[in-house]
Amino acid sequence: MVAFFGTLVFAALGFAFYAHVESSAPAQRKSFLHVMYLTSVFCCWFMWVVIYMAQMKPLVRPVSIDWRSD
Repeated sequence: MVAFFGTLVFAALGFAFYAHVESSAPAQRKSFLHVMYLTSVFCCWFMWVVIYMAQMKPLVRPVSIDWRSD
């Protein structure tokens, strides 16, 4: 369920970037800015999903090491 809400947050961020470009960018740069912002939002979302899923089932079991020498 958290992954769904996180995805909605990134979708809202993508929509906000889209609206910002549409309202303030010059016409000759709009397509470039759309691609740039869409790519950056997708890469951030994908990294977030990979990290979130990696925490669900870690590949390596954590080992506690006592660094104190008695």
